[in-house]
Amino acid sequence: MIVIIWIICTLIISCKSKYVNKVIEFNESNLEAFITEFSCGIGVCNVKIRTRRIANYASITSSNPSLPPIVHTDKLGSLDLVVFIDHDWRASTSYCSNIVNAKINKKFLITPQWSEWITIQVEQVISPHTWFFTMVDCSKKNIEIIKNSKLGTSPEYIKKPTISRSRQNQANFLYIQIEGFFYQPNGSHLPYELVSLPWLLIFEILCYIGIFMALFIKTIALDKSAKIYHPLIPWITATLAINAIACIIESLYIFKFKENGISNSNILLASQILNLICNIGIYYLLIAIISGYSLLVYREKDKYYKPSIKLISFIFFIYILQFIFLNINKFRNFTCNTYTILSYLINTDDTCNYACKIISLLKIIHAVIFEYIWKKNEKLFITNNLSKILDKLRIIGHLYILAYPSSYIISIIWIKYHKREIVTNLVIFIIQIITYLSLIYIFSSRKSSYFKHSYLSCSIIPTREDLLIHANLAKQILTRSSSEFD
Repeated sequence: MIVIIWIICTLIISCKSKYVNKVIEFNESNLEAFITEFSCGIGVCNVKIRTRRIANYASITSSNPSLPPIVHTDKLGSLDLVVFIDHDWRASTSYCSNIVNAKINKKFLITPQWSEWITIQVEQVISPHTWFFTMVDCSKKNIEIIKNSKLGTSPEYIKKPTISRSRQNQANFLYIQIEGFFYQPNGSHLPYELVSLPWLLIFEILCYIGIFMALFIKTIALDKSAKIYHPLIPWITATLAINAIACIIESLYIFKFKENGISNSNILLASQILNLICNIGIYYLLIAIISGYSLLVYREKDKYYKPSIKLISFIFFIYILQFIFLNINKFRNFTCNTYTILSYLINTDDTCNYACKIISLLKIIHAVIFEYIWKKNEKLFITNNLSKILDKLRIIGHLYILAYPSSYIISIIWIKYHKREIVTNLVIFIIQIITYLSLIYIFSSRKSSYFKHSYLSCSIIPTREDLLIHANLAKQILTRSSSEFD
């Protein structure tokens, strides 16, 4: 399962930007192609682009792409690189029909050799904007030349069994490889919405260091005074360490990306997998606690409702879905167009907005499951005078689970779309820090009511016997708890 998820997500986030290296195709029914988009801050942003014609799509995977026949190549003309600003962009209409609104129009000759680097400058004076880069052949002349002179895809390529039947029926393709670098006014390759991300990651790392120091001091003080510490402290420490490592890995990726626009997306994928493990660990811990785990009265195991294996499997499945949607890059015309694993908030891409809404829905499902388990045990908590203690954990749990939907709503209502991504990350991080600090206080302070009611000899990790029950136990719980409460 883990291997399958790794392969899927590697394919999903395999594109690189703001270094762009992609192949676009032109044929009789497709005379225009979307290249990428780039958000530019105040000042002059520089874009360097070059192109060449290659033999086929498969060539891009080779270090030495096969080139088309040079014979009669001089008959081919040029293609237009057309650039639109966001308020003139109409993704639903033809680029050719909207070309009158283009701010920049550059011509590239079609040759099998790399063209000269063409530098394009876009300037922002008042506010940041997003620029959309497309390539078009509105005159259809090049396709006609290829069709008439048989300079299209080679017969050997068409006969390959890996090529789809629809592509075999269309031999008149023109394949163009595009390579480009995109720079902010300060030289960074990051899109404007991510310019502040490196500083945010540094801030997060410093916060993690501070939390580790606080946890260490608390644990040492508790060990000296009580000669014992709460068994859940190692659990919190482990999840905190995993989160910090994920943050460091992402920082390395972002800083390398900032310098040259190119980085190994598998590094970022590793960071996201660590985040997934951490999120599951915290959520599993919260569910275990509201199921009575680590409490003195927990030893009366038959009184508490504990989630079944089916429910735990369902929770894990939801987290896997969330992980996949978090790793969906922005797609347009079936091609990746920007860096980011978190740019599903940008309003210019419907796919990303849908992903954001789906993630929010999955988080709400998590909150419903959490509340369901709480309600199952609420009467027993009241009976054993634990309601005030666990009410705090209930609030912490919902705050942690609903961090993403809350940040999404805040960013949509109050924040301009170029800053939504950073604000969303910041809000989620602040809520995570509040959760960690609250749990550290609860587990490491002798003044905490939860600590006083804890069974300090319980295992660090709940066993299967601790959390799993038979299917008919849920029906027995309500009857028992009702009679005891009355």
